[in-house]
Amino acid sequence: MSRRPEPPRITFGGKPAVVLTPEDYQSLAAARRQVGGQATRIKVLRRELADAVALLAEAEAQLADHHRHPADAPADAPADAPADAAAPCAGCGLLESVREWMRAPQRSGAPGHSAAEPGTG
Repeated sequence: MSRRPEPPRITFGGKPAVVLTPEDYQSLAAARRQVGGQATRIKVLRRELADAVALLAEAEAQLADHHRHPADAPADAPADAPADAAAPCAGCGLLESVREWMRAPQRSGAPGHSAAEPGTG
């Protein structure tokens, strides 16, 4: 792997300095503006993610409070109530999906959406 070229260094007013061509300086300034814009966007996304995680935690708590699994049904349940307690329960699946997402490392994109699909979700 080749080394990147080092700009010439000089001493100016007793302090070390680097000499850049006007084109290199403009390129550096453009890169700094891009990084500044990206840093701002990251701050906004981090705040939105924290809000989404808090909302998801609240939703998970609400679901857990109100969810009743068919196996928990009282013995005097109506005859048309589901009899198969081993069958997958949509509420349990939803709760487990939320819990898995909450345990997973933070990543870009909303749950169930790929980061490669901008504008969806």
